[in-house]
Amino acid sequence: MHSQLTQGFVTKTLAAAVAAALALGLGGCGGGGGSAPAATTTTTSIGGVASKGLLKHAEVKAYCGNSAVELAKDTTGDGTGGKAKGAYSLSWTGICSEPVKIVVTPHADGLTRMEDEATKSDVMPNPSFKLRAIVADAAATRTQNVTPATDMAAAVAEKAVSLTAKAVANAHALIVATVFGGDKSAYEAEPKSLDNLATAKPEEKKLATLLTTISALAQNDATCKAKSTAAAKIQCAVEALSSKAKDSVEKVDDDGAKPDKSKQSPADMLAKTLDDIKAGKVKDQDGHDVRGNMPAEVEKDEIENDRSGLGAMLAAGNTTAITGVSITGK
Repeated sequence: MHSQLTQGFVTKTLAAAVAAALALGLGGCGGGGGSAPAATTTTTSIGGVASKGLLKHAEVKAYCGNSAVELAKDTTGDGTGGKAKGAYSLSWTGICSEPVKIVVTPHADGLTRMEDEATKSDVMPNPSFKLRAIVADAAATRTQNVTPATDMAAAVAEKAVSLTAKAVANAHALIVATVFGGDKSAYEAEPKSLDNLATAKPEEKKLATLLTTISALAQNDATCKAKSTAAAKIQCAVEALSSKAKDSVEKVDDDGAKPDKSKQSPADMLAKTLDDIKAGKVKDQDGHDVRGNMPAEVEKDEIENDRSGLGAMLAAGNTTAITGVSITGK
């Protein structure tokens, strides 16, 4: 969960809130119990970047809690018209006192493209591909990037009996602890293209190297590499990591999150893939070493020399229980 939290928006009168809810049909949104953030009754805006590799011309939709009614939608940028690749912006007016789900899927027009670092190409995602992020308190959040890491957190959050703000915050905290070794800045970093890392911040390089490792996992995992297309392989890797994240958690609720130490974690899968990359064992679709498809600074500095610290981060992932996280302290 991105940590740019403020005090939220100004609450209007109850009459105005009811009128807005009736006008938009959002009054019955959600329904989970527990620690819900204050209802928003003015315009709420959230933006960010969607990336596995950067997702260009993808559809982004927001939903209130478990409702199937769209709050807002947008299309990610493709680098033209002044909109950065993968960037999105959502705004809505109405009441939503539940966590907000952000879901990124390929656009129906078939023009969505996803950068694949392992093959150095743009691929067209399958129609069933999706990335998710769940925002604990939308009224107090301005930026939410959507990545395989936030998808892992969404999978963990959905294991909660009730999708409350605290349970969502604890799910994010668990992925930060178990996959990112406690490095919240890398978890929340803005995704960058591999071609734009020269001036990137350390946490952005770490996230870029992680996303590259996920692309390599798609080419290295026995189940995923058996898929017929690059897009199917990537989807397989993303879904496998989120499934591992969900399965490796005993429970998540308002009080915290407890990992199942007997289960393999996503960090275990990624650490093995990173080691295999370094050993030259990961091949692309043409049978070539995937390191040859990476910019030199990524292959040499970030992976082989671990300048980004990804290897150390994965190794530092802990399996201790996460106690309740303050919503205002994420």
